[in-house]
Amino acid sequence: MTSMALFKALQDLGVKGFLTQVPVKVGETVEDKVIVDFYFPQSVLVVEVNGSLSKRAKLESLGYVVLSYSDSEIEKDADRIAKEIRAEAIRLRRSANLEMIVRK
Repeated sequence: MTSMALFKALQDLGVKGFLTQVPVKVGETVEDKVIVDFYFPQSVLVVEVNGSLSKRAKLESLGYVVLSYSDSEIEKDADRIAKEIRAEAIRLRRSANLEMIVRK
């Protein structure tokens, strides 16, 4: 239920481009995937609600930026968390765009 509250808060802020409950590849085989709560593919940002530390470590080792929140944090202030997520997605997207410009 808290994932839905966060989903609504992100929508209310006009945040776009994220996928929910999506499999993300974490290995070489087709089976090597984990389901993440929110994924922003253009900024390699993953948001986990009550995610495990081992899942976070695996995703981070593959270059994903992972933000994790507990149910109680989201219940207390979903709007603030949505703003944090939006800011991080924008920061990562700008960073990726700058990296592409420098490589050209």
